[in-house]
Amino acid sequence: MSILTRIVDAGVAAARVLLAAPAPPPPREGRIAIPGPYWDRDPAMLGNTLTPQRLTGILARRNEGYLQPWVDLADEVIEHDPHLFSQLSIRAQSVVETEFAVEPGVGSNGRAAKRAAAACEELVTHWRAREGEGGGFEDWLHEWVWGKFYGRACHELLWERDGAEMLVEGLANIDARRLSLACAPNDPDPWALRIWDVDGIDDTPFSAMYGRKVADFGDKFLAFEPRVRGSQKTREGLFSVVSWFELFRTVSWRELLAFEEMASRPPVIGYYNAGGAKADGAVAKMNGERLASKEERDAARKVIHSPTGALRALLPDTIRVEALKYSLPTTDPVPILTSRECEALVSKAINGVANLSDLKAAARAAVEAQERTSFTFWRSDCRSVERLVTRLFARYVRANPGRFGEGCPVPRLVARVEPPKDTVAAADRITKARGLGLKIGKAWAHAELEIPEPKPGEEVLEAPAPPPPQSLPPRDGAKGDAPGETPPKTPEVAAGMVALAAGGTSKGAIVCLVPPASLARDLALPDGEAAEDLHVTLVHLGDAEALDESARLLILTATEHFGMRLGPVIGTFNGVARFSAPDGTDAAVLTLDAPGLGAIRERIAGALDTLGFAVSAEHGFLPHLTRAYVARGEPLPGGDAIEPVAVTFDTIALWLGGERVAFPLSAPKEPAP
Repeated sequence: MSILTRIVDAGVAAARVLLAAPAPPPPREGRIAIPGPYWDRDPAMLGNTLTPQRLTGILARRNEGYLQPWVDLADEVIEHDPHLFSQLSIRAQSVVETEFAVEPGVGSNGRAAKRAAAACEELVTHWRAREGEGGGFEDWLHEWVWGKFYGRACHELLWERDGAEMLVEGLANIDARRLSLACAPNDPDPWALRIWDVDGIDDTPFSAMYGRKVADFGDKFLAFEPRVRGSQKTREGLFSVVSWFELFRTVSWRELLAFEEMASRPPVIGYYNAGGAKADGAVAKMNGERLASKEERDAARKVIHSPTGALRALLPDTIRVEALKYSLPTTDPVPILTSRECEALVSKAINGVANLSDLKAAARAAVEAQERTSFTFWRSDCRSVERLVTRLFARYVRANPGRFGEGCPVPRLVARVEPPKDTVAAADRITKARGLGLKIGKAWAHAELEIPEPKPGEEVLEAPAPPPPQSLPPRDGAKGDAPGETPPKTPEVAAGMVALAAGGTSKGAIVCLVPPASLARDLALPDGEAAEDLHVTLVHLGDAEALDESARLLILTATEHFGMRLGPVIGTFNGVARFSAPDGTDAAVLTLDAPGLGAIRERIAGALDTLGFAVSAEHGFLPHLTRAYVARGEPLPGGDAIEPVAVTFDTIALWLGGERVAFPLSAPKEPAP
């Protein structure tokens, strides 16, 4: 390397040193802002003097940047409105109860990032256990969330030196009424946040009039200016949205209390005989000829002005006292209705929905919508806290270049925010998946249902035994069975299906309603279908022999599900009809009138179609019960008419050829489609 090159390199190095930006000064230790000015102890109180005119004036001052009257009004509203306080407390407490973690920042220097994250984690641990001025980490979380109500929040960083290291010992909250957005007309930074009563150096002109800019103090203050409305900074905050409705609610309560006082303590009017000239010149008297004396009138006045004196007054006949009567409304008075409407609107503005207590227990969809909306607000508040504390970490890392080095990735605060789980929907989803034959891991199912797996040796709850399928009793005198007896069960068929009745020559697969045994015996004809074969077909699924074991089991499970979801079907057999079959025979049937049965049939057909089973559409659905088959043109057995017969179907059955299984219709009522 030549001497000239060395000289040039040395010159460049020296120039870089001279032109390098100077290191930022260390943060100032101690308090700058006065902890609590004397005038903070004397906020403005409006009480019942709040009117639309006064609110408009406060809004005008707020828009100019003078926030003190606005904050005083917000504090007063919170004090006398428990509902608003509860809604804001829900949001704040949700963030306070959130689990936060510190994660390393993203950058090329991974080792420095991990070192900085560990230091910030220790700092957060110290903040959580901190006591004294400014409180601890949970107090700051609470104040930051409430800052969304006021539209801003500001904290002073309490720096302390620990050897060569600068630590953020704590944060001191600056009351919102001490913050200002007022500025001079020619201020180059008109939207800068300012603070009153800052005992700082390098005081600037107009600081006594508008306050000192928070940004002038570098890393000494941490300002939180949330974007709630996205409007002008002076109009930010949730209170800007609900202020008018809080006024309306206050006026409504004022009128309601006045009405209550009038209804409970009505005005009392007294009449006394003072005499008076009639048209003919005679003197009118009230009772007799004597006028009321002054002493008697004074006694009447005491009765009128006493809330209970009228109950035990003794007055002369020259004086009469009566109370005005008010007719109370049969419904809630207008002030109550107005207050409730304002309350609901305030709830929607703060938490996105109306009160959870106002939702009916049956309105599950509304409750789920409430939970999703509340989760959105909670996550938004947590994200705001994450960004704010990450800024605080950046100042801490920047203040200690000797420990973390230049360009150290800034650690991030991360909230463990997960949406609420709907365990009821998860259980229903798992049940349906099992019915379809899907394989489900036990560990995953436990996690979805939020049920911990049992420990080794721990006693576990056993699943309740399913109700035994109901058999169809044969008609009286059936071969091999006594009247009313249940035929013996046969071995398992089709992977768990139990054949409860064997009989009939049909090879079709149907889902049907089975009438009670006693009624079936009454409806059966001597030379017709056996009583145990009488049924009302709901859906026809083709040839039973074409269904394999898995398909049979799936249909069985679906039929059992129908029994649990449907209640008894009530109807009337009210007619006799003849159906012609393609084989040249006629079917003698009873027509069934059962309101809602068509909708039930459509639900069953739709569910089976979803499972992949084609429901026969060869004929339309006309509910009927076939009693017998005769040759074409022969008279119908049993006659051409029938007296109406009431029927209650409490059994749904699956018939697969000669294999039959029945389940009770056990739901208390028919659920809505």
